[in-house]
Amino acid sequence: MNNGEKAPLPARTTEAVRILFVDDEQDVLDGLRCMLRSRRREWEMHFCLSGQEALARLAQAPCDVVVTDMRMPGMDGAQLLEEIIRQYPTTIRFVLSGYCDKETIFRSLGPTHQFLTKPCDPEMLIRAIEHAMNLRGMFANENLQRVISKVKSLPGIPTLYNQMVAALNSSDPSVEQVSRLIEQDMAMSVQVLHLVNSAFFGLRNRVNSILQAVSLLGLETLRSLVLMTGLFSSFEKANIAGFSFDGLIRHAMRVGQYARAIFEKEGMEPVEMDNAFTAGLLHDVGKLILASNLPDEYRQVAELVNRGNYAVIDAERKVLGVTHAEAGAYLLGLWGIPDSILAAVAYHHQPEESFLQTFNTLTVVHVANAFDHGALVPGKASEKVPIHTDYLIRIGKERGLPDWRRRCRQLKG
Repeated sequence: MNNGEKAPLPARTTEAVRILFVDDEQDVLDGLRCMLRSRRREWEMHFCLSGQEALARLAQAPCDVVVTDMRMPGMDGAQLLEEIIRQYPTTIRFVLSGYCDKETIFRSLGPTHQFLTKPCDPEMLIRAIEHAMNLRGMFANENLQRVISKVKSLPGIPTLYNQMVAALNSSDPSVEQVSRLIEQDMAMSVQVLHLVNSAFFGLRNRVNSILQAVSLLGLETLRSLVLMTGLFSSFEKANIAGFSFDGLIRHAMRVGQYARAIFEKEGMEPVEMDNAFTAGLLHDVGKLILASNLPDEYRQVAELVNRGNYAVIDAERKVLGVTHAEAGAYLLGLWGIPDSILAAVAYHHQPEESFLQTFNTLTVVHVANAFDHGALVPGKASEKVPIHTDYLIRIGKERGLPDWRRRCRQLKG
């Protein structure tokens, strides 16, 4: 396994995908029509020269995907996408644009799922759209799609946000200091990975490490993001009895640390250990999404769990029809987060359902999560968050459990 490990997602059913391309230059639209000719049997494509024309077209028939230029007269790409969020919240949104200043890029990040740059390799564009549609097929619940597609940012912890602002405004901020603050907060971590993995930065490989992401972005870019956008922000916590936002973040940090420690015990490379930490940190990001966007419904989830009748994922499925694992994986996938992290988020409660049945990031996040729910003590694993030993036996790693447990207990101190 390496940093580019693949955890394939199931392919969607073969039905026509409706895609709307928007650009104020006819030559660009003609070029897109030509280079995507090979997909004309699978994709129903429409082309518009302005945001107003695009909204008129959508009023006739909504589309699955909108791909828009950013700089257009009248209504620019960000304004168009904001209107699409309001009127057609399940639509997947891409920006395909040429040179833009940083302010324009940052304005697009909220309403945009992914940012692609011109000139765009046709295979890259095709892969991005097909991956998004595979995700949509995998998580077909319309209520989930409606909630997730409206999410522009995730709420962070006020104290950590304030510390990051202070660090960035200090006379001599360091990449390491800022990275340590960001990786304590799953919301800020996701925003950084979302930005650095956009095609705007032209990176060949996906980035999983927060330290690497901050190094690539640079502190000036992060400072601009904090000052110019709402992507990094604190939030007022919803009062959900039996559910703690602070507890969720502390749990996420411990799972990330345990996952990294297990990979270290197995002799993995530092880049793989960073990937494991990030996946562990983000494994429950779906709870943050659901609790902050659907607080009333999540109160019912917490009530069922606290009565002792339901595991969290069962209560979520009963009340919402979706789980936090599905919600987290869907949003991270739309935002271009690497597949190895998606698999760990999507399947951390049921690793045997993953397409990748080998020792990988999912394995250690699954075990680390169970460890933090009680399984660090032999025989004390929670019935609601068990270690799936049959899965570990199948991949030949069940004998590693005692050593993993000892290593993680040392961390817990």
